[in-house]
Amino acid sequence: MRSKYEKELYQEAARITALCTKAGLFARADPTSLRAYQLKLDIARAGAPCGQLSVYYAPSTRTFKHVLNEIRDAAVAHQLRQLLGIPEPHAKEIPAQGVQLYVDGSYIDGRVGYGAVILRDGVVLHTLRGRVYEDVALRQVAGELKAAMEALSWCAANGIHEVQLLYDYEGVEKWATRKWKANKLLTQAYQLYMADCPVNIRWQKVASHSGTRWNDEADRLAKQGALGQ
Repeated sequence: MRSKYEKELYQEAARITALCTKAGLFARADPTSLRAYQLKLDIARAGAPCGQLSVYYAPSTRTFKHVLNEIRDAAVAHQLRQLLGIPEPHAKEIPAQGVQLYVDGSYIDGRVGYGAVILRDGVVLHTLRGRVYEDVALRQVAGELKAAMEALSWCAANGIHEVQLLYDYEGVEKWATRKWKANKLLTQAYQLYMADCPVNIRWQKVASHSGTRWNDEADRLAKQGALGQ
């Protein structure tokens, strides 16, 4: 059944597609998703599918609502919020308890960096940053995984065997716990590392670019690492 507001929805989809193209993202309307007031767009970056962006039309006000809960890549979700003027989600307050590792990766102009902040009861024990030279085709994902491995290696070397690892890219946990299949050499190496890691990990996902202090600091360190600073 054709939507009464098909024209409006496709016009908005075309606007979003143009914005995404300028920002280096791929966007395409999914005609099978068309409903009375809704249309979804497939979103991808560098050939990798990132999920769907939902567009809702309110005819009474002639306005659109954009929903990103099906976008799987936190960095892409952040980019779409900036493009579409969607406020960032409020940061969840995370208790500063025990040893915590905040890890992040960054991709800047073909360079990949990693960053990590290691704390005990909210006090910084150590920070890490550096550039990643392998698997740069995976962009910031290579940095995310490198940050986790470097932070855990530091903990193991310093007699720390129980940590909470906080991340904003879900692959950090899902490849480690084998919820995601590892199809790349990098992710396979990451799974092998995690299988042998002597540190007991409690996983905690945090919202990307949402004001979480130490996650933002790990992001800053990753950017410095990418730039060789």
